[in-house]
Amino acid sequence: MPYRKFCLWGLVALGYVLVSPSVFAKTLRVGTNPLPPLVFVKSTQEQPVGYSIELWDKVARQLKVEYEFVVFDSTAELLEAVKLGNVDVGISGITITSDREQYLDFSQSYYETGLQILILDQPKHPILAFFQYFISWTTLQALGVLLVVSLAIAHLVWFFEHRSNPQMFAKSYLLGIWEAFWWAIVTAATVGYGDRVPKGFIGRLIALFWMLFGIFIFAYFTASITANKIQEQISGPKDLDGKRVAVIGGTTSASYMQTRPVKLVRFKRWQQAYEALNAGEVDAVVGDAPTLRYEAARTPEFRVVGRLFNQQDYGIALPTGSTYRKPINIILLKLKEQEDLKVLAQKWFPDNE
Repeated sequence: MPYRKFCLWGLVALGYVLVSPSVFAKTLRVGTNPLPPLVFVKSTQEQPVGYSIELWDKVARQLKVEYEFVVFDSTAELLEAVKLGNVDVGISGITITSDREQYLDFSQSYYETGLQILILDQPKHPILAFFQYFISWTTLQALGVLLVVSLAIAHLVWFFEHRSNPQMFAKSYLLGIWEAFWWAIVTAATVGYGDRVPKGFIGRLIALFWMLFGIFIFAYFTASITANKIQEQISGPKDLDGKRVAVIGGTTSASYMQTRPVKLVRFKRWQQAYEALNAGEVDAVVGDAPTLRYEAARTPEFRVVGRLFNQQDYGIALPTGSTYRKPINIILLKLKEQEDLKVLAQKWFPDNE
């Protein structure tokens, strides 16, 4: 009987090894993807470097395991490889989310961050800026309101004045309306040249009304121009509404921004998003703060604006049920307690701290 039990347990152990070879593998396959400054990949032949790479090296040393990196083009491809068990570990700038937790296991958080906004920071020539404001829909709309209301007032004044006051407002319709329109504009603008003056009782009542109402019309026009200029400035998530926003597909920034009223443009790689921003094809790029701040620091034309939003935590991704999860968590706790994580963060992105 003991001999049979021994054989049975031996078969179970052998089957477990055959089904889950990664648990006892001597060399772990560690998936990653380019995401400066967390992961820099110069070529597939060279060892990646960066914050997350150095962090994993510290973890692997304490785990006492050997490893080799497998580089993927995007976070989405990396997560899929972890899900299928094609790699034993995934590390880059992977955000821990409830959706991902359904098909992956995560270590505890090793870095807290959030999303930010990257914009083009090239000053406009004053003449170009003027024409852009002047031909914008908001400006044309305000100008249209001013002209239509002024033309309506001009018809009223001409109708009541052209018979009794032809020297000021000609009886001829076209000439008379032009003179009345001129009077309406200069009156509303509070210029008041005095070359055209209504003399009749009703004409003067209309003029009195127009002098008071004209203040509000020109205030509306001025406010619309000012609002149009302010709307072009992006300083936070609310300013992105209605604008063309670039994100990387399969990331938390894409998931967050698709709930916002923006014109979402998805790219596969960060470089594509940066090129689109530089070419004026999009108004902003939304992504993880460390990545955007790194790009802004090395590209004078770019600037990161606004505070962090949609707070998120980076973690190490593992296949569901991985036996490495608990020992990795213990090591991360030790690194945090010894402030190794803080020192590592200051080394790779000091501007983020």
